[in-house]
Amino acid sequence: MVDSHLSEVLGRSPGRPASFDTSVALEAAESVFKRQGYSSTSVSELVSATSLSRSSLYATFGSKSKLFWAVLQRAAAESRESLIEPLVRGTDGFDDLFFVLDSLNQRSQQLSGEGIFIINCILDQQAVSAANQFRNELRSAITITLQRAQKQGEISVDHVAPAIDIVLGAILAISMLARAGAKPHEIEAQTTATKASLRALAQAT
Repeated sequence: MVDSHLSEVLGRSPGRPASFDTSVALEAAESVFKRQGYSSTSVSELVSATSLSRSSLYATFGSKSKLFWAVLQRAAAESRESLIEPLVRGTDGFDDLFFVLDSLNQRSQQLSGEGIFIINCILDQQAVSAANQFRNELRSAITITLQRAQKQGEISVDHVAPAIDIVLGAILAISMLARAGAKPHEIEAQTTATKASLRALAQAT
């Protein structure tokens, strides 16, 4: 089911059921946009992928651009759950960061050729604003976690800012490596190097 925010994006009330599973249609559309990007994806391809008629697609989503925006919002919500919420709701410093990095590492190895859609969309002109918003939210979550680490004596206040850049850059890099079809050991190496860099900053505290 689509949450209330996506219902607003789709232009219908949360209580009004669709005659098909909207989440399935969004997932199918996302797979096409992932492979081809916004500009290279035609409405006919979206109709085929979602198994909707052209009239149903337009009646539900309004336009190709609105469908793309709904896909972005769904992808951002999923990535917030896996990347941002564990950091914001966590109680530890480095342990929470390492948990997220390890989870992303495992997921990216399994999704070789895809990566994290909302992150990789920063390369798509139609999605820059949504991708940048997510990146800013991710930076804030990393900052909160490293501030916890600083309070717990894991890192000095002078090293928090460079550590934020290291972690954010690593998450972006891991996602893009996965999108480019990098081999699992290459993604693993990026994760290991990031954790080593954080440990080096901690030792310099």
